[in-house]
Amino acid sequence: MLVHLLALCVGYRASYVEYGALDGGSPHATVMLNTNKTRDYALDLVGKSDILLMPEYGITGFGAGNSRDAWLPYLIEVKPEYMNTSLCACTACHEALRTISCTAEHGIAIIINIGELQPDSTSPTGRYQYNTALVFDSRGILVAKWRKMNLWGERYFDASTTCTLCTFTLHGIPETFGLVTCADFIYAYPTQALVDAGVKNILLPVAWTNEMAQMQVLAYVQGFSRVNNVTVIMANHHMSGECSGSGVFTDGAPLSYYYNLEQPSAHLTARVLATNSNIPHNFPTTLFPAHSNSYRYVYVDGNTPDNTTQHCSMGMCCTLTVHAGTPKGYILAVLNGYDGGGGVEWGATVCGVWVKGKTVTGYTVPSGQGLHNITLSLYSDHPAGLVVPEATIITPSTTMQQPSNSYEFTRYAETAVVRFNSNEVIASVLLYGRDFVKDDLPYNCSGHYLENTCFLNTQQVCSYK
Repeated sequence: MLVHLLALCVGYRASYVEYGALDGGSPHATVMLNTNKTRDYALDLVGKSDILLMPEYGITGFGAGNSRDAWLPYLIEVKPEYMNTSLCACTACHEALRTISCTAEHGIAIIINIGELQPDSTSPTGRYQYNTALVFDSRGILVAKWRKMNLWGERYFDASTTCTLCTFTLHGIPETFGLVTCADFIYAYPTQALVDAGVKNILLPVAWTNEMAQMQVLAYVQGFSRVNNVTVIMANHHMSGECSGSGVFTDGAPLSYYYNLEQPSAHLTARVLATNSNIPHNFPTTLFPAHSNSYRYVYVDGNTPDNTTQHCSMGMCCTLTVHAGTPKGYILAVLNGYDGGGGVEWGATVCGVWVKGKTVTGYTVPSGQGLHNITLSLYSDHPAGLVVPEATIITPSTTMQQPSNSYEFTRYAETAVVRFNSNEVIASVLLYGRDFVKDDLPYNCSGHYLENTCFLNTQQVCSYK
């Protein structure tokens, strides 16, 4: 539940806490209990880290449920005059804001996620409620605020429709940062727009559960970091058995990572970690995508080395070639249309290989079998705006790992190809294409991909209007 690790990346030190918010017994007590926990982590990191990132819902938790009114006592007002100033001595501010600002003044930037209250007489309820991330620099100054645009259900919050990217610099760090929250990460706006704007460092607080086999958080974030050549710093909200996966990725390489569903109380001292090519990674609790029945699949048990299996759907084809290993226990799955979760849908073109066998402790293949070396290719006559490679492997202990350097990814116009080669057994390899033009969004921001024309060699280069 509690872990903070530190990574050295792009000339600064970045720490994150995979934290499950605690219940204080009342809304205010809960907010302050978790605020004080954040303060304690930050003070422990002073002199060891430049940045501390806390997870989505890390201050409020989920205790208010789905009732909009029940969330009201958890909310914090962030007035315009609070921006670009220290709030340490602000007697009119919420106690949580003062606490974080005063703590940051010890010399560490702190990013928290809160429920924000904005009184507004034009709203039917007299207020707006936002899922909001706040950035305090190492002088305690509130330098940035981001209101989540792409909600994952979250009927108790309002989606921001303001098309202004959240970019900022931090005192003493010669880098530009971008800030997005959880589901924002899979959309053209704001995340791809940040990349297009040249932002190389993305801060990502999330509460990303593990039920979607096709979009595991470490696999997806690592692949995104790799194809876009950016650093992503991610802190996940820990929920035992449901939600884990945090880390720092630079150009796809994990500088630091944490994943542990079975031992939620793990607590590590912040430290610099060298680049590590393996990420401990349990496979999802459901084999097929939990939120979509649109995936089509074929069994590939009969495939042998150097044999090819192809599965097509409405103008796209997924092709698997086995170079080493046996495919018994696997499926080849395709999606061409819409994927979904959290009550929303998004455009997706997906080609994936999954293990189809399942045990209580994870996914298995027959003893002595399994895939080790494959080529997976995705062809579409309407290419996606972004294709993210994802990969996980099975270790002998059934703990999954995701190598950062065991696959090669290329893309040329309509075709994306991933070549995966590992001594360990493959659990899953995917090419996840995001068809941004299919997204039905509550906002209309510049930066959406209107032309899905990509010409890729080792990185994504897409044209859009």
